[in-house]
Amino acid sequence: MTQSISRRSDVLGLLIASGLLGLRGFWKVSSLSKETLGLRDDTTSLGFGSVLTGMEDVSERESILDLLKNCIQIDNVRALQQVLALDGVAGRYPHLLRLALEHKAPGCVSLLMDMDITPEARELSERAVSSLTPEWLRSLLQRGIVRPDSWVETGTLGDRRQQPLLTLLIDERNFECAELLLGAGARVDVFEWCSSGVFEWQSSGRTPLQALVLQLAADRNPNCDWKDRESLPPLSEVEREKGLSLLRLLAEAASSRGSRCLDWEVVVGCENSPGGRSAVKSGWREGANSNLPLAAVATGFPLTSLDFENDNIDSETAEILEALAEGRADLDGIEVSHSKRDPAVMAHVHTALSLACTNGYLNSARVLLDRGAWPGGCRKEKWPYGVPGRLPCCVPLVETVKGAEFQPDIAKSLVRLLIAKGADSNEPGYTERGFVASPLQVLLQLLLEEKISSKDANDIAKCLVSGGARCSLSQGPHREAEALPGHRQKTLSPLAMASKAQDAGLVQLLCEEGGGNPNARGKSMRTGPANKDRMWEAMGVVDYPIFFALGDPGSDFRGLPAVSAEKAREERDKKAAAVLGRLVDAGAEMDRMRYQSEGSTPLILACSQGLVDSVRVLLDRGAPAEGVQFYNFGRLLTRVPLVESLGSFFRLRVGLLSPSRHLSLVSLLLQKGANPNERGASTETFDRNISPLEQALRYGSEWKHEALHLCHLVRLLTVPGARCSSLPGTHSPGERRAQKGDSPMQTPAVLSPLLLACQLEKPCVVRVLCEEGGADPNAPGRWSLESDADPGVVRPLEFVLFHSSAAGWRDASVAGERWSVVETLLQMGANPEDLAAASRRQSLAFRTFLLEKLRETAGDRGPSLEPIVRVLSLQGEDAASGAGR
Repeated sequence: MTQSISRRSDVLGLLIASGLLGLRGFWKVSSLSKETLGLRDDTTSLGFGSVLTGMEDVSERESILDLLKNCIQIDNVRALQQVLALDGVAGRYPHLLRLALEHKAPGCVSLLMDMDITPEARELSERAVSSLTPEWLRSLLQRGIVRPDSWVETGTLGDRRQQPLLTLLIDERNFECAELLLGAGARVDVFEWCSSGVFEWQSSGRTPLQALVLQLAADRNPNCDWKDRESLPPLSEVEREKGLSLLRLLAEAASSRGSRCLDWEVVVGCENSPGGRSAVKSGWREGANSNLPLAAVATGFPLTSLDFENDNIDSETAEILEALAEGRADLDGIEVSHSKRDPAVMAHVHTALSLACTNGYLNSARVLLDRGAWPGGCRKEKWPYGVPGRLPCCVPLVETVKGAEFQPDIAKSLVRLLIAKGADSNEPGYTERGFVASPLQVLLQLLLEEKISSKDANDIAKCLVSGGARCSLSQGPHREAEALPGHRQKTLSPLAMASKAQDAGLVQLLCEEGGGNPNARGKSMRTGPANKDRMWEAMGVVDYPIFFALGDPGSDFRGLPAVSAEKAREERDKKAAAVLGRLVDAGAEMDRMRYQSEGSTPLILACSQGLVDSVRVLLDRGAPAEGVQFYNFGRLLTRVPLVESLGSFFRLRVGLLSPSRHLSLVSLLLQKGANPNERGASTETFDRNISPLEQALRYGSEWKHEALHLCHLVRLLTVPGARCSSLPGTHSPGERRAQKGDSPMQTPAVLSPLLLACQLEKPCVVRVLCEEGGADPNAPGRWSLESDADPGVVRPLEFVLFHSSAAGWRDASVAGERWSVVETLLQMGANPEDLAAASRRQSLAFRTFLLEKLRETAGDRGPSLEPIVRVLSLQGEDAASGAGR
């Protein structure tokens, strides 16, 4: 038994000493028992020190950083001491003390303050280093302002680097100072650290030796270096000689017993070329850097225009990925990405597959998937030390849909490929500024922003839905991203956005197969010029899909020529009608109200906007044509579709609704049983109910040129029974006739339709109201809702003669129309004797003025106007002369 245990211990010792376990493997194995736990205190190659054999691998160097961070986050002083005790580790990882302070780890803070392992040269910047002379550097070293192992922070917020001073001197081509610093004892077994945004250092960069090699090589081939050197002149012969001299010294130092970093690896950008695959094969070693697949895909650039040609790059990248896969590269490795142009853009995590989908590399994506790459976002086990979700993850399917804006055909092929390989079509992925969204949300957002055609959107949506995509994330199989901290899930509703985009095909697809609920309120992004503001977009609008379908078509066409605006609006009406039909067929309830305090049902809203086709669809599918009651600040009001439709013609102004379509809208409602006498509160008169006739005529003073259209409207209403009402206490024959008709009188009128018609100064409308609408030419009434313009209760003749504008009487054509209205009222039975009292209240000068205008413009109608002449004559009791009207 003892011999068996001894053998197992020997095997374990040999396994550890070989260095094959790596840091992660050693840390797990050493936690198996108290005996193995003691190996962490052994800094030789037989214990914890064995992990140092893997320092040549970038991933191993980054794993040590992850372990250091984890120790600090949980304030594990013992583990931190063990890691820093490894040969050479202390001094390679900057800002550990800052990290401990930020995480409020008192034990680690005390330990790191005593060690002072990574001094920072705060007085030096990139610009200062480039102009540093050997004499200055020597003085800085002698006075202790700078130490040979100092670090300098460089770059911007979106691309920061923590560099050893020796590396920075090489980057700035200050080879003399670099040689001086090396002679002063600068370490060569250190490497820079790179960061994205405001996050902690996350990826290992170059050693001083690698920086010099790339610097010298970039002079001949700029594509091999990370730094943009297009604006820098080539190295002079003198500079190149100094660089080569420094190279010899660095190579000797890197190969010395204390450093041994000559064969350390680094991730660099490489130019795709026909020899890329063979170069990878010749330089590949099994188990080497897992970030190489990412580096291979990242050499391309995201598509920025429709004519971008990426076929050649894609093919070459696919060949490189094939070679990497043959060497058993980790195809699911992750990398932090960020925007150099916009530092405010949040850093996010990419995999090789998500990068391929971002760039539209179909061949590369196929190679990765065929070789077993994970088709979704980054796996949890890839996050360092079990801390997933620190940054939002880019999901291949989401990246593919985002790229449909530029190359929709490639996007369709990629979507089919990903779904066939098992991608979760509901998995949310990073979109922008920390937000994550599902593929359907991204697709519908592109459609609303008019960045993709309806046909392409429908094709991609069909692929997604066939793969299980649903409007609600809760209906899909994916759950992990919802629980990850720091992620802000977009709450946009695909069905709401499809309805707002007025895409009937997408609405039907989402309702029938995509799990869309037509009766659930959803959120859609705002569209229009204000959408340029991201905060405006983030707020969005929440409403039922049926109301999104109606939208506000009129707002999109203001400013266009009348003919173009009307045609475009009719097209929008047809699209809205098609979407409404799909929603109602899918079960959308037509009695929903947008806001309870406004009483807006789909039919009410469609009528108020003059959407003839939409109204027809709603009525044909059973929407009631009668009014809807609602409470507005405690008052019970009613909104009537017919009243709303009558005001739409003037509310939308000229060019957005033709008279013929307006008449069709009113006629359609009447045919479907609308009560022509039902009162309702319109958009403009929420404080009171008015009748359809009052609503049709109340805009008359503003639209006198549409009097013929109003005449047709009035006749259209009176034929099925619309009648004029009068104030309480009046009992005219017209009113009695209306009371005996099919449509009983409503509550007393607020406005007199006949006075409103007189305001038009068009006798045809007055005649229709009196002959067919039951108007009493002797009934008093009001003609304005505005208190300052309301002259009180007046009769029609008094209104025309004494309350019309004096300026109009001076215009011969206007005066002629007014006398025609007076004549029509007399023919309809108006009693001129009722004017006696009102006439005596007028000034002598004004009555004389009217008589003169009557003689000038009366013409052949003189005999019929004799009763008016007698009332206005100077006989009888005249009012004292004074100021005129």
